[in-house]
Parts: sequence; C-alpha cells; structure tokens
Amino acid sequence: MIKKFVWELWVDPIGLKVQEYELLAEEPPIEKQLQNLPIMHTPHGPLPLPEYSGASDRFEFWILHTNFDITPKIMKVIEKTRGVDSVDPVTRYRMRVGFPRTFKGEAPIFKTTQTKHLIQHDLCDLFHFEQDQQLQIFNLDIVRKAREVRDSIDKNNEYWVLYILPNGQMDVVTSATMDDPFIDRVGEFTATHHMAGGVLITSEVD
Repeated sequence: MIKKFVWELWVDPIGLKVQEYELLAEEPPIEKQLQNLPIMHTPHGPLPLPEYSGASDRFEFWILHTNFDITPKIMKVIEKTRGVDSVDPVTRYRMRVGFPRTFKGEAPIFKTTQTKHLIQHDLCDLFHFEQDQQLQIFNLDIVRKAREVRDSIDKNNEYWVLYILPNGQMDVVTSATMDDPFIDRVGEFTATHHMAGGVLITSEVD
C-alpha cells in the first residue's frame, strides 16, 4: 500500500481562555472549584479545563489522517519522535499530534514541518523493519533482492503481496483495488504458503 499522510491543522472546538474561568467573587475551597470545572481527558490523564483550555495558545495541534490503521505500536513510534509533545488517537485512521508552540518573537524549539516529516519517515521505517524481520530466514542475497522488489512495488501500487518461496523464488501480485482477481491470487499465495512455507509480505500493515 502506498502510505498516505495528510495533515490538517486542529482547531480548538472549545475556544475558551483561562481568564474566562477566573472567579471574580470570593473563591470557594479548591475542592469545590474542581467539582465545578469541566474536565478534559488527555494522554496524561484527566485535567481541569483551565489547565488545558486555550489549547491552541499553548500547543500546536495537527490532525494526521492516514490510510492505514493507527495501532498502539504506531502511537509509540510517534510519541518517541523528536519534537512531539503528545499523541491522541481520534479514529481508526486519524490521530491528533501536539507540537511545542512557538511564541511570537522567539525562535522555534522545534520546526513543526521537520517533525512531521520525521514522523512519516519513522512510520515507513517501522513498516519496512517489520517486513525485514520476516526475511531473516533467507540468505543475504535473497534478502537484498526481496527488499529491492518490495521497495519497487510499494512505491507504485496501492495493494500488493510478495511471496518468497523457501528456495528464494519470488512471485508478486499487485492491484489498484481489492478486486476479485487480486483476492483470488492472494488466496493462492496463502494456500501455497501454508503447504510449502516461505514468507508472505503484504502492503497491509498489522
């Protein structure tokens, strides 16, 4: 699968500032204040809204849209990427990524555009690393050839399956869509793999 990444600037749906919660009258005990404050759930646990309000003033959030499942493993990779403050899963194919906010007149701590490129690079590396681990049963020449074939078809096809037989022979099926001929051919690969062994590498991400 050709991995797709689309970044969309996140807009604070609440849009409230901390000052709007300032108490002008006599302040009740802190326990009472917290009971009356709305709570927002964050990657770091539930926080009173004043600690997280005006989020667009404190952080730079972007929604990352993908065409592959956002798994816990993918979340961990992004969390460890240099320049990422926080990661929140939104849906199966979307997540919200927080970056350090650059304040007016100050040099940026991290360049958001560079960090986004790092995320995409790290995720593609993750997919290839997991595939490369499967190839360790073969000798180095077969591994190199399999990588070359994999990289070539991955750049130009939406769906593909590469089957490497135990003797090193390879067969490939590609398609722009999950049509019946593609599914039937993959079924043949799978049946042969169960009987003869070898390795199946696919465009789909586990």
